[in-house]
Amino acid sequence: MPFVLYQAWAFVAPGLYKHEKKLAIPLLISSVLLFYLGAAFAYLRSIPRELSFFVATTPHGVQMMTDMGSYLDL
Repeated sequence: MPFVLYQAWAFVAPGLYKHEKKLAIPLLISSVLLFYLGAAFAYLRSIPRELSFFVATTPHGVQMMTDMGSYLDL
């Protein structure tokens, strides 16, 4: 997302006035910051809880394979 925002900014910025650029810079900085905060929240809070839920609700007779090597090893 930060790369996409940079590309959009590089496209739009030459056509903006100085006062418009001053208004858009905090928006761009906050979008990148919120993107990273959301990714950290998902990695640290959301995904472990979801994974523990799926492990707890795995039916008997089904093997829970959470190891990435198991997914990639065909």
